[in-house]
Amino acid sequence: MNIFELKAPPLAVFFITCVLMWVVTKISEIASFHLPYQLTIILILFILGLLFGVGALVAFFNKKTTIDPLTPTKASKLVVSGIYQFSRNPMYLALLLETIAWAAYLSNVFGFILIILFPIYMNKYQIIPEERALTDIFGDDYRQYQVKVRRWV
Repeated sequence: MNIFELKAPPLAVFFITCVLMWVVTKISEIASFHLPYQLTIILILFILGLLFGVGALVAFFNKKTTIDPLTPTKASKLVVSGIYQFSRNPMYLALLLETIAWAAYLSNVFGFILIILFPIYMNKYQIIPEERALTDIFGDDYRQYQVKVRRWV
């Protein structure tokens, strides 16, 4: 296990990414641009992110299992219903959609480039370790779920 695995709460990674995007936008205003239908794009991404996030939380609460991303070993039930039929990581997908909405709001080339930091970090230090833990806990049930449902979408 890598020392960075399961250490930073995903919300903290999201906020750090958004702050970095804002800082880069402020110091590189020359890379700003006008985004057609900006408000519409922002609202669609924001609402989609909310729907994925709330849908994921509801599915977890209905199964009465932990939502703590730093201790996946505490999972008591495998959640494969609701939004989890379409994405194995809808909470992280929700945060990614919110990050893209933020980039659309900032309308800066470098802000959009920094979006890639979030899924790269999440895949390596959060999702892969979670998948190992869930495979240890749920075995073949989780492996079959991985075959049926994609990681992000």
